[in-house]
Amino acid sequence: MSTVFLNHIVKTSLLALITLLLHKILRKRLHPEQRLWLWLPLAVRSILPVDFISVDHALKINILPDSQTTDHRLLYIFFAIYLIGLVSGLLRYLYASRKLKSLLIKNRRALIHDKIPYPIYLSPYIENALVISSSGSYEIYIHPKYFENEKISRHILYHEAAHAIQHAPRYNLLRLVVLLLHWYNPLYWLCAREVAWDFECAADSLTLKNLGESEITSFAETLIDLSTVAGLKTGHRLSSSNALFKNQREIKYRLLTLIECRNKKTKFYVLPLLVMLVLLAFLSTKVSSHDISKQAVL
Repeated sequence: MSTVFLNHIVKTSLLALITLLLHKILRKRLHPEQRLWLWLPLAVRSILPVDFISVDHALKINILPDSQTTDHRLLYIFFAIYLIGLVSGLLRYLYASRKLKSLLIKNRRALIHDKIPYPIYLSPYIENALVISSSGSYEIYIHPKYFENEKISRHILYHEAAHAIQHAPRYNLLRLVVLLLHWYNPLYWLCAREVAWDFECAADSLTLKNLGESEITSFAETLIDLSTVAGLKTGHRLSSSNALFKNQREIKYRLLTLIECRNKKTKFYVLPLLVMLVLLAFLSTKVSSHDISKQAVL
């Protein structure tokens, strides 16, 4: 059992590293919505530590020793630390989620908008703007200060509505589950950041599609204006929600994506990459236990 778990850690780490490298290499060639598909095999494999595809290989090699040669005391310590981190992270999320939703319900003011098909509320208990899942639907919350500028408020509303259309809060909840399960792995924290930024870029793309491509300069100006307040703590944050922005690096990333992916269409990249990543994620090699034991002794 311990060998299976350790092999799973090594395999998911390798898959995370390969996905990060592919994402970095192909970021300028893929549309933001297509970039999100690159993370799907990693997300599924991270939750399901099972190999669905098995092949025989002539060379009998195992990257980890047999469980009999493993110090079980170290494994018990590792499992204890892992469970503490997992439970504490889950409790922290549940507490923050309940606290934020309670504050929002008690301190919000409804806003009517004819072109946005989702409930909109003004609340000072958020940092900027976000969309959260509520009773099977979505609610948009915006800090009142952003309604001082009509252009910025319009862009914010369409951006958050784009998150709701793309069901981003639900996918972000999946991202949180994966991160909790692999909280000990720094590669997953890097992946989580890139996924969050890709969701923002995908929402930007849909926003410009709804507003019209003529708004790209105006929307970029909005992002630049928001960069002056990025990172300021003005309220509470929920990790599974979609905030409008979090820091200046994210806004810079989104601005570059607007420039690089303008009128870009994916031709043949996504499907072959997905097939390759799925094979890497769920392909296993049959290894002889007799040969493994010999290698462990050597």
